[in-house]
Amino acid sequence: MSHQIRAQADRLLGQQVTDVDGDTQDRRGTVSVFIGPDPVVRVVDTSTEESAVVAAWLRERSAEGLGPAEIAIFVRSSVEAPRAQAAVQAAGLQASMLADDVKTPRDRVVVGTMHLGKGLEFRPWR
Repeated sequence: MSHQIRAQADRLLGQQVTDVDGDTQDRRGTVSVFIGPDPVVRVVDTSTEESAVVAAWLRERSAEGLGPAEIAIFVRSSVEAPRAQAAVQAAGLQASMLADDVKTPRDRVVVGTMHLGKGLEFRPWR
């Protein structure tokens, strides 16, 4: 995780966090190993607007040369996955749900839960 993403998470999370497996981690003294772009936080009123914003972001990344397999959208739970898949489709791309086997197809944007994304790496976009 980049320094910028970790710093954003520090504003939202407590000094200790417990994951879905029940493992508690002390976040004090956490160090990031690389520098990346600052996260962009957008607040929208509807799921339709959310899909449009995410689709526009995906189209911009594609125009910059990022391939579908280099992009992932992670959601809190599988309940939110259909919204992420809709945004990928609105961008004219294909989505593939990340499963427990953690295989990522080369020609699709990965959509998965944050839990399954733990430890995966994707190319920084800037």
